[in-house]
Amino acid sequence: MDEKKDIWAERLKNREYTDMNPDPFIRDWIKRLSRKGARALDVGCGWGRHMRLLCTAGFEAIGLDGSIGMLAKAKANLARAGYEFGLNEGDADEIPYPDECFDLVVCTRTIHHGDRRFMVKCLTEIERVLKVGGHLLASFPSVNDWRFGKGIAIEPGTFVPDINEDEGGIPHHYCNADELLLWLKNYDFEGWEEILEPYKKEPAEEEIQEAIESILSPLGYGLTANGYRNEKFNWATYFVAARKVSPDDPSL
Repeated sequence: MDEKKDIWAERLKNREYTDMNPDPFIRDWIKRLSRKGARALDVGCGWGRHMRLLCTAGFEAIGLDGSIGMLAKAKANLARAGYEFGLNEGDADEIPYPDECFDLVVCTRTIHHGDRRFMVKCLTEIERVLKVGGHLLASFPSVNDWRFGKGIAIEPGTFVPDINEDEGGIPHHYCNADELLLWLKNYDFEGWEEILEPYKKEPAEEEIQEAIESILSPLGYGLTANGYRNEKFNWATYFVAARKVSPDDPSL
C-alpha cells in the first residue's frame, strides 16, 4: 500500500468524513438518469456514499478506488444494506475496464488530487470507458475555493498543502470554467453549477489576523471583517452533468 492509500485509509477514522452525505447535485442526477440494468462506474468510490444511490436507482454499479481501506469500508456498508455491487482496486488514470462499457460514470472529490496532467489523463480514461450517449457526473474544486493558493504552487492552479495540513503533500488542482470546457469538449453539458458552501471549521488565529491585516491595507479599503471572512472561507465546487457525444457530433 503506497503513501496516498495510507492517507485515505487513515481518514476513515474521522467520523465527520465518513458520514458525509451524497452531493445533492449528484443525487438528483442519478435519480434522473435511473435505468434498470444500465452499467455505472463510481471512480474514487470511497466508502460508497454514491454507490448506494446507484444501486437504489437500478444501476449495475461498480466502484473503483485506489485505497484498500476505502474499498473494505464500502464493501461492508453496501453488503449490510443488501445491495448487489462490484468493487475493484485501481486508479483513475488507468481505469481497468475496456472502451465504452459504461452508461454512466460518477467521479466526485477524486481526480483533483494531482496536477493538470494527471487530471487530463483521468478524464481521458473516463471518456474512454464511457459509451457514446452515456453520462458523466463529476465535481471539480473551483478557483474560488478558500483553499486556492494555499501551499506550494507547482503550476497555475495547482498547490501542494504543507505536510502537516489535512491531505498534506498531495497536489490539489483548482479548475476554472475555461479549463473544464476544454477538457470536456466531447460532451454536451446538461447541468452545470458552481456551488458555494460555508467552511464550518473555525479559522486559525493566524488566518483571522491575515484577514484583518488585508482589510486594514489600502487594497482592503471598504471591506468588512465578516464580509471578507465569508468570502474567504467557502468551499467552491463545480458540479457537471454531461453527455458524451461522438467527435463528429454537430453540437461540438
